[in-house]
Amino acid sequence: MFKHSPSRAPLSKRANSILFVIVTMTCALLITCGLAYSVTVKLTIQKESIDLAITGALETVANSYRHVAQGLHRNHSESEILQTLGYPFNDSKTGKTILPFLLDSSTNSITEGKGITDKISLVIEKNLNENKIIRREISGAPNPVGIFVKKIEKRWWLITIIPIESSDRSFGTARDISDNMLQALRLQQQLVGLLILSYAFFLALLVMLMKIITSPVKSLTEAAEKYAHGDFDHHVEVPNTMSEIQVLANAFNRMGTDLKAHRDHLQANSRELEIANIVRGEALEKLSRKNRELSAMIETSMLANQLALPEQIIELTSKRLRDDLHLTYVVLYVPTENGELQPRRMPGLPLPVGGRISEQAAEALKRCFDTRSPQRLSQQKLTSDSNKSLALADSSFSYFGERLYLPLEIDTLRIGVLELISQPGQTFDKETESFCRHFLHQMGIILKNKALFHETSQRTTELEKINQVSRAISGKLNMANLLEDVVEHTQKTMNARCAFIGIMENNKLVIRHITPGANDVDLWKEEIVEDRIMGELIRHGHSVLINDLDQDMRVPSKGFIRKNRFRSFIGSPIMHEENVVGLLAGFSHEPFAFTSSDIHFLGLLASQVSIALSNARMYEEIGAQARRRQDQLTVAQKLQRDRMPSFFKQDIAAFTSELKPAYELAGDFCDIFSLGRNTIAVVVGDVANKGVAASLMTFSLLSMFRNIAKTHRPPCEIMDSINTSLISQIKEDGWFATAFYARFNTSNGVLTYSSAGHEMPMWYHADTGEVDMLESTGYPLGIFDSDQFRYETREIAMKQGDRIVFYTDGITDATDMNSNRFGHTKLRNLVKSLGSIHAEKLTSAVIEDVEKFTGGKEQRDDIIVAVLEYQRDPWVHTKTTFKNSGDLVNEILNAIKPYNLDQQMTYGIRLAVDEAFANAWRHGLDLKDDIFFDVSYLISDGIFKLRVKDPGSGFDHESLPDPTVPENLFKTSGRGVFLIRQMMDEVEFNELGNEITITKILPPASETDEGALEGSEIDPDYDMSEHQDSLRKALKAVEPVDFGKG
Repeated sequence: MFKHSPSRAPLSKRANSILFVIVTMTCALLITCGLAYSVTVKLTIQKESIDLAITGALETVANSYRHVAQGLHRNHSESEILQTLGYPFNDSKTGKTILPFLLDSSTNSITEGKGITDKISLVIEKNLNENKIIRREISGAPNPVGIFVKKIEKRWWLITIIPIESSDRSFGTARDISDNMLQALRLQQQLVGLLILSYAFFLALLVMLMKIITSPVKSLTEAAEKYAHGDFDHHVEVPNTMSEIQVLANAFNRMGTDLKAHRDHLQANSRELEIANIVRGEALEKLSRKNRELSAMIETSMLANQLALPEQIIELTSKRLRDDLHLTYVVLYVPTENGELQPRRMPGLPLPVGGRISEQAAEALKRCFDTRSPQRLSQQKLTSDSNKSLALADSSFSYFGERLYLPLEIDTLRIGVLELISQPGQTFDKETESFCRHFLHQMGIILKNKALFHETSQRTTELEKINQVSRAISGKLNMANLLEDVVEHTQKTMNARCAFIGIMENNKLVIRHITPGANDVDLWKEEIVEDRIMGELIRHGHSVLINDLDQDMRVPSKGFIRKNRFRSFIGSPIMHEENVVGLLAGFSHEPFAFTSSDIHFLGLLASQVSIALSNARMYEEIGAQARRRQDQLTVAQKLQRDRMPSFFKQDIAAFTSELKPAYELAGDFCDIFSLGRNTIAVVVGDVANKGVAASLMTFSLLSMFRNIAKTHRPPCEIMDSINTSLISQIKEDGWFATAFYARFNTSNGVLTYSSAGHEMPMWYHADTGEVDMLESTGYPLGIFDSDQFRYETREIAMKQGDRIVFYTDGITDATDMNSNRFGHTKLRNLVKSLGSIHAEKLTSAVIEDVEKFTGGKEQRDDIIVAVLEYQRDPWVHTKTTFKNSGDLVNEILNAIKPYNLDQQMTYGIRLAVDEAFANAWRHGLDLKDDIFFDVSYLISDGIFKLRVKDPGSGFDHESLPDPTVPENLFKTSGRGVFLIRQMMDEVEFNELGNEITITKILPPASETDEGALEGSEIDPDYDMSEHQDSLRKALKAVEPVDFGKG
């Protein structure tokens, strides 16, 4: 901006003056600091002299303390004590006079002290009461010394006080230190005065310096303010004594000249800008108008979106147009039923007062409505004559402004025509017309969205109701409960007085459920079969809506509908795979109670009911199938349990077994049967698969073993024959079985056996307690043909008391939570430790130990444990209570099953055993259920013997009355022994009468003896399918009678 740059000038006289003032201020500062330091040193020396006086006073008090204390302890008077101190005495160090005194420690009042004035005494007492003293520890004094300094009667006194031990007195001194204090105060005043004088001197120098500096700057500031207000003619005048300020003033003057030139140039250009601004202002005004119109449209749209009814939106639009455009009236014309356009009254928008619509206005309205294009009518003056012929006039106006007719549409649907009447003298320009058209178009979009929203909301409400009903009925699988819930929800959602559901059964509609409260429901159940409305609904498969049943000729004059005075009906078929399977309907007492939307809703509900009915029927079928399967499974389980020999005894050989299936039916099998007087056969095996199919195969295998074992061929040949039959009969892969077959001779204890890949039994030696595992080789049955592999036969000689423990791999393969196997070693140790206990307890102990080992983990294999015992004593000895005697009765009956016993003999043996136990309970146990009594039984060589002994005193069995004699018919005693004698062959009592022994001769065993069967042959191609067929028939049979239940 500036064309000239000033050069550096030499220092002026004013600059030299400033430098002189600064040097003077520095020298004055140094002198002041020296004087202040000197006064401070003197003040310090004076304070040290005061401290020395205090120290001297403390030492004097300490030296005088002992003398005062001794005087008080010797009961000298206080005046004598102070007199001996040399009252008043001088301080040896400072030469000052010290006034001693004694005071009462309890009241803080001076009791003795000469030279102590009343004013000094009051000050000492006040400071002690207010505790305004300083305490110091000094050598030679047992207690701290209290000190304070106070100005009393224009003199400064140093007071020292020390308590005297074992006394209520304190000793103190008052010392005059006025000279020291006054000298210190004078030094402080001198120091303060010096500082104030120095501050005033420096302030004067500073003001002088600022005035030198700011004087030319003030001239420059005034020039800058002039330039800021546009006065560029002002010049800065500065004395020539200041070279630097003079250069700055010249620069200011040149800047004013340049700014004046630029201002003139800008004024010339501003005239051109004013013209351009006028043009831009007109454009901005138009843009502002557009913005206002757009804002009004947006605001109205936002308000319209908050309204629910289309009438409210149209009213809001009309009001906004009237207010923003300052219109006289806004009138909405809508078509009537005959097609004429009539004004519609809207709240808040008054209609003009006047008569009918003129022909000119009617034509403009019709053209606007038909062509969907805006129409105009120019403004007219109103007269008294024309008021009747022109369209809708207002008596308050003498002129009507221009009228603009705009079509109001929603998409392609014409709603009506909106008439806009301007103020008198005003017209609608093209921009206003365009704005109104766009405004109405926007409102049309909003109305369309509202219609869509209303329709969507209605559909959503229907879907919510359907969803609610679906959730309520989808979980209903019981048919009766389902139908009841469907009718209840239909009545509630349709707001019907009566609702019902009918199901097609044998091509007839049957009402399955109807809401309570209707009259003559039974009559309706009969009429509905012949009802014409229901018939048409079912035939055509379409929903039916009747708004007034009184006007429908299909409704009979008398019947259910007329008696209940129903006026409306709605019904929908229930379809399944394009077939009508039912009907869902409702009645109402009011005409036109149902709408077309209700028809749609009921159809959706009927489709959901169809799905629920299908699910309920499927559930019933599945339940029936499950019950049939469970019934069949129960029969099969009972057959399997009955086929499993829990106990068997022949001569001195006894067999006990226990089965634990992994599933409903086991794939493990076990059997023992007699092959003659001295021979029994044992078979234990495991089918590869599980479940029903494996169970069927076990029945076939057991039948095959029983039939082929009758030939008395060696065990290896029996295995070969069964293997050949399995390979020829089983066509599927993966079906095989392991088996262990043994034949035991009870006369010499020889066990002959053969194994087909089965777990080898364990041999418990009674004399040593050791356990050996039997040895044999062989592949499972059904894998290799017998021509490729032959089974082997081995034998062992058992001693009396020895046992053979049979088991399946469900024992050894059982795993715990960490997948550790139970294994052979653990089983062997268990048999070794428990081998001597009762056989039945041994089997239970093995299974319990396995269950404990697995820890509740689900096992996937069946378990069988069986014990064959070569007994020393053919008698079985045990103890029982009457409460648990039923288990022992079942054990005895199971032991005699191998014999050919008919129903009558089995019942007789059970009755005799029960009566023997009952006699022991009645006569020996005094009817107590928890007392043990001894029981022994023998089943050998076709003889059954039972011995029962109770701990009682016995009774005279010879004196029992004969119950067959007429006079003894009503006596309660003697009947049990009578029944036992009738059922058994021999009955004996001991001499005491507390032991009874009964004997029954059994028929020959069901199997022929060994000699009769020697040389017999069996077809090697034995077909096991007949056994499978017999098993299927047995599963369908009725559960056989269990005579053990008595």
